[in-house]
This record gives sequence, C-alpha cells and structure tokens, in this order.
Amino acid sequence: MELASQTSISPPRGKQSTGFVEVIQLLQSAGKPLVGHNLLYDLVLLYEKFCEPLPNSYEAFKRSLHKMFPLLMDTKALCNALRKSLRDCNLLQDSNLGMLYTELSR
Repeated sequence: MELASQTSISPPRGKQSTGFVEVIQLLQSAGKPLVGHNLLYDLVLLYEKFCEPLPNSYEAFKRSLHKMFPLLMDTKALCNALRKSLRDCNLLQDSNLGMLYTELSR
C-alpha cells in the first residue's frame, strides 16, 4: 500500500497530518531500511492514523506493511533473537534500549 498522494487515501486531519504523510512518503521513497526499537507498535499506530483502518488479520497487515516498507529492522526483535545464541557470553541480557546501548557501547 502506498500513502496519500499515490492512492485515494487522504490525510485524516488538516495540515499537520498532511505534513506527516509527506514524511512517511520520504521514508518510503528513500529505499532505506526502517529501523526502530519495538517497532511494531509504532507501525500499527502509523498505519491506522495515516493510511487506512487496520486489516482484519495480522497476515493482511504484514503484507500491506511490507509493500509500504520492504525492509524493517526491529532492534528489540534482533536482540531477542541474538540473545539465545549469545547466552554463554553473558551478552544482551536485557532488551531495554538504554541497557542495549550501554552494553553494546563497551
């Protein structure tokens, strides 16, 4: 799913919403990965507020989101996946963003 000017979707509320839709369109057109921590919550909110109502299924949401942002990286999910393989090294014991920063900055 593409946003605002590329579909029949119109921004929900006034000038501020239009401005944020433009930011989303810039993110889409940049072709770069979208990186966040615990990103799913932010993406659900972004989709529901600036695109269209959430689909009835998680699978439909994932398909639509993947069309918008083909490459997503969630640092919390990466940490949780890596934690299992790094268990013996005593690394990544917490997926809290501040703790991750401190631990990985050493």
